[in-house]
Amino acid sequence: PRVFSGLTEAFRTLKPHVVVGTGGYASAPAVAYAIAARKPIVLQEQNAFPGLVTRLLASHATQIHLGFPEAVHHLKLGRATRVQVHGNPVAISRAPDTSSDFEWPGGCVLLITGGSQGARGLNQLLLRELSGATRWPDGVTMVWISGPDHHEAIAAAVRGTTWADRIRVVPYVNALGQSLNRISLAISRAGAMSTSELAAAGVPALLVPLPSSAEDHQRSNAIALAESGAARIFEQESTLVGELWASVLELFDSESSLQAMAGAMRSRGRPDAADRIAADILELARSVEGAKHADD
Repeated sequence: PRVFSGLTEAFRTLKPHVVVGTGGYASAPAVAYAIAARKPIVLQEQNAFPGLVTRLLASHATQIHLGFPEAVHHLKLGRATRVQVHGNPVAISRAPDTSSDFEWPGGCVLLITGGSQGARGLNQLLLRELSGATRWPDGVTMVWISGPDHHEAIAAAVRGTTWADRIRVVPYVNALGQSLNRISLAISRAGAMSTSELAAAGVPALLVPLPSSAEDHQRSNAIALAESGAARIFEQESTLVGELWASVLELFDSESSLQAMAGAMRSRGRPDAADRIAADILELARSVEGAKHADD
């Protein structure tokens, strides 16, 4: 009742022409209210396997904007539903970022990132790989974004390895998307926004999906990118010791293989996603406003 009364007041005050939902559970009440109020709805789905809210409401949508084209196969669309694959909105710079709070190394950079808070499982997998590594790729520096909570432990563990002088462990890098043009290869989780940033910057990736992600959506994202040649998948629990590092060495040893993956990843990128999505929504809102004036 409290949610309903709040939405009633919001719709009465704001008089929206269009209601946009981004797929999460929090957006469901507002989108459902808009459907009942006969307002056009727009859904933006980030993952290759759509979330429950998107799947349930897709047939009512006027527009659906997808981060991954594969998502459309899991949706039941309405007759008038218009689907666009504009990608996910990301902040990416094509030029070197000079405002970063982190001094990036020169040469080839291998990025390790588990998201803004780090990823314990990914960190442990990398430590295991490094402990058994007998060779390091020539001219490569690893930048390991450990996450604030894991920084001290990871930094201490790295200092005890053979390759400590080639690894820079940092807790966090502000506005990472603005610096991805510096990265040659990434080892990353497979969340929608992380992979969208990598794709927009054309950074090939070795993806380690989060095993506990809702409806295993990270694995779906990883599979979509791997099948297009932009990434390789390594399971956190079942990857054999040395398997991930062998792939790192193979790619840095073969410039053609690394560039082929980069090209495939770049082809999946949509650096202008935000502008395209906004333009479509504004066009819809203007058409609603125009129809309203015509009726008046």
